[in-house]
Amino acid sequence: MNLFHILSELEKVEPETMAKLNSRRDIFSTLASMGKKAALAAAPIAIGSAFNKALAGTKDVFDVFNYALLLEYLEEDFYAQALAKAGLIPTGAPTSAIQLIKKHETAHVTLLKGALGAKANPRPKGFDFGPAFDTYANFLAYAQSLEDTGVRAYKGKAGEIKEAGNPNNYLTVALQIHSVEARHASHIRAMRRANGVMQANWITNAEANGAVAAVYGAGKPATTFPSEANVMQAGVDLTTLGYTKEQVSEAFDEGLDQETVVGIAGPFIMS
Repeated sequence: MNLFHILSELEKVEPETMAKLNSRRDIFSTLASMGKKAALAAAPIAIGSAFNKALAGTKDVFDVFNYALLLEYLEEDFYAQALAKAGLIPTGAPTSAIQLIKKHETAHVTLLKGALGAKANPRPKGFDFGPAFDTYANFLAYAQSLEDTGVRAYKGKAGEIKEAGNPNNYLTVALQIHSVEARHASHIRAMRRANGVMQANWITNAEANGAVAAVYGAGKPATTFPSEANVMQAGVDLTTLGYTKEQVSEAFDEGLDQETVVGIAGPFIMS
């Protein structure tokens, strides 16, 4: 999707209106008049300046990438263990999908290790996923939990990756992986729905639907890392502009802090 092209097209359709936007509330009010579906799709573009923050965090980028690498080690091992258990995943499309996702996770590990070079942390001793592989339903619930955690974790760390003047393009690498993790999360949700769990391909109102509830809750601090039920964007309560809380929560992803992510993933890591 070319966001600059879409913004340009919006300006062609409503040049006078777009030129008069002078506050975040004006932006959202204008989007509301365009129709809910179109507005929600266009909102991330129109409020880009309101959300834009300097990507100059104080954390060492290598620490951030090793944090990401640990999550990728975990996900890669999770799918490897699942595929190794005979009879766990139905043959055909489900097995093919999980095999592909596992290959993606392996590629992410390779990419992150390449970016880190000698500073890459070694793989942990092992991972214990408890009852995750007892049943296919358990496996999918754990998979959804891990994928949704990964998506929130990457978003939570994006602001700590400094891009300018960086020959390795660390931010680009992180965003490339983040987008794939989001597609994984969506596909796993579809697989759970096919297996009887009624839910959408995206998160609604922080509903876990049998996955790990903490994945969808607020982080630390909650003001910086709100739950996935958050309806405030750029200081505006979008439900006051005609949208339901379900529509707003589905339209925006929320980041998650490292402490909360480690609290979710940590129990799986064998020391």
